[in-house]
Amino acid sequence: MNTRLVSLFFSLLLLVACADLPKFDTREVDKSLLPTQVAADIKNFKGKTVMWGGTILSGTNFKDTSRLEVLAYPVDEDGWPERDQKPLGRFILSQKGYLETADYATGRLITVVGTVS
Repeated sequence: MNTRLVSLFFSLLLLVACADLPKFDTREVDKSLLPTQVAADIKNFKGKTVMWGGTILSGTNFKDTSRLEVLAYPVDEDGWPERDQKPLGRFILSQKGYLETADYATGRLITVVGTVS
């Protein structure tokens, strides 16, 4: 596994750009899980709910899904990515349907709550 690129696929429960950050329901979120930990032992963490955030690096639409590659950063109590902290690797999120890549553009901040798959 390439340690520089942590690739995780999620079925997102919620996908929201940080500019319109709502209050997330984090009751089931395991806040201790980091992208690098999950990538090292993905089978052990499959099905866990996480809240990760970061900067969008790229977006791609496929026939039935859209994927975003994100450079992960720690998120604060309100769910905002803390870009002044050390990056936590990368993750890929997968959303059924179409995401407008102009809305989810490279460089934009994003926070997601999703299930590790």
